[in-house]
Amino acid sequence: MDLDLSKLKPRKQTYWITRFIFLRGLGFVYFFAFLSAAMQVLPLLGDKGLLPINLFVERIAGDSLLQSFMNNPSLFMLTQSDTLLVGFAWVGVVLSLVVLLGHSNSIIMLILWFLYLSYVNIGQLFYGFGWEIQLCEIGFLAIFLVPLLDGRPFPKRETPLPFIWLIRWFLFRFYLGSGLIKLRGSECWQDFTCLYYHFETQPIPN
Repeated sequence: MDLDLSKLKPRKQTYWITRFIFLRGLGFVYFFAFLSAAMQVLPLLGDKGLLPINLFVERIAGDSLLQSFMNNPSLFMLTQSDTLLVGFAWVGVVLSLVVLLGHSNSIIMLILWFLYLSYVNIGQLFYGFGWEIQLCEIGFLAIFLVPLLDGRPFPKRETPLPFIWLIRWFLFRFYLGSGLIKLRGSECWQDFTCLYYHFETQPIPN
């Protein structure tokens, strides 16, 4: 039997599995990010913490509450309650577990993103690292990967291809930037000798 290969059409890329694994991984990262906040936010940013957010908000607040919120989008620009500092973190823990268990939609991902952004924008030194911004960026992209309401692990809506490419662009920038910042920051990375001692001096488990 002759097989006419010209009539065979390439299978369309749907990225169902990609989306499923990506969201579970993001839920995993969100879970520990919010759990860390729930356990540490009061001694770090609470009313009696090392860098109280009420003093920070007073310092950066302008004449208009709305303008202050637009400059630093955060729920804690509106209130600096210790109870809400911890409470919102536990809300994030619960919602991230929901995502980790396979259920997510745009509303859940939007809440997770804005909750974490709220901590980053008032976190000062404790939330001033690159990975905090990266989690906010990738969390924002995840809002558009899922349907608005359908929270099933494999919803009917196809994975939007433009956002797959945006995630790839994010990963490219992440890897390139990680390398460039090392080359810029130390001579031993420039002459390729840092790894002679890197694993002996870094706090890496045995």
